[in-house]
Amino acid sequence: MGKTESGLTKQKFSKINDILENVYYGADYDYTRTQCNGGCIDYCRCTSVVGARVKNIDVEDIVNRIQKLFSTESEITKYCIDRVLRHSELTKIDLWKVNITGGYYGEEVDGVRFTCSHDIINLLSELFDKPEHERINYILTNEYGYLLPDAEDRKWKIETALTSNIMVNNKSHYIRLNKDIIEKYERIIEKDKNYIICICLKNGDNFRLIDGYHRFAASSEKQIRIISGE
Repeated sequence: MGKTESGLTKQKFSKINDILENVYYGADYDYTRTQCNGGCIDYCRCTSVVGARVKNIDVEDIVNRIQKLFSTESEITKYCIDRVLRHSELTKIDLWKVNITGGYYGEEVDGVRFTCSHDIINLLSELFDKPEHERINYILTNEYGYLLPDAEDRKWKIETALTSNIMVNNKSHYIRLNKDIIEKYERIIEKDKNYIICICLKNGDNFRLIDGYHRFAASSEKQIRIISGE
């Protein structure tokens, strides 16, 4: 695949693959070593790494690193990249494996890798195959399996809105939100004051929240940046 209209290139594909297959920071893993076979003269050079497993991955750092590859894209496209990655399988620990390599003193751990990096690249490829005005529809369909009829044929844009003008119509869902996810987004929003909070459908001066309940709950500002559909 060459350079597309969106700016996605083979070089970016390669860099994404490198990020996903060579994670050194933000990875927590366990392993043990075999015993020396007794044939080493000075230092042991024969032990092997066994039982290696990944315990935790800093997905936030990986998302940020991939995002930086697309620094020249529009804000809406960067938002879509963020959402595609966060709703991918990056958070599934069993899809991450420890890299083991040879060393002068036996086997060594050489970071960790995501075993389904091609799936991430395919998702981003699908996103960039869409013209920009269809990318919000794509990420909503990707996350929920379908696009709300009310969201069809909308023109999407980023704007600032008063939280008091945003209607949360599904109160029963709102009160059952996951507190751990809310706290995670509180930390993200605290670091990035320009973070886009949610997706809404515009109706006059008011907005109907359709996506981003946890982010909306995590924000404490009276005015927030949103993506609105008119």
